Amino acid sequence: GISGTSCVRTHYDATTRCLCGDNLPPVNGQCENAQTKNLYHICSNSDECNEGLICLQPNITFSTPHLRVYTPQDRICLCDSENGYKEKEHTCNDADILKTSLFAIVVVSCIKKLVY
Repeated sequence: GISGTSCVRTHYDATTRCLCGDNLPPVNGQCENAQTKNLYHICSNSDECNEGLICLQPNITFSTPHLRVYTPQDRICLCDSENGYKEKEHTCNDADILKTSLFAIVVVSCIKKLVY
């Protein structure tokens, strides 16, 4: 395979393809612009993954078919569920964080109205 690519499925394409960490195809066999990696890309530590992702070993036993390309030793960028990121349609969604933030804004607004 081409260095720097991972076989991944993205939110905009249901086909598993070998792409660079930025989910773009390699140009002339090179992944030049991918500084960090998106969801499902092979990694060695979390610093290689985009924000909201963490480098972990996937549970390939019960995983969906597109994750079965990995071995039990592989580590890939996955949604950081401990910080509120959830996987939905091959992307990480921080909706729980957004809901919490909106709730906090409403509570603070109500308190301000009561106090003033």
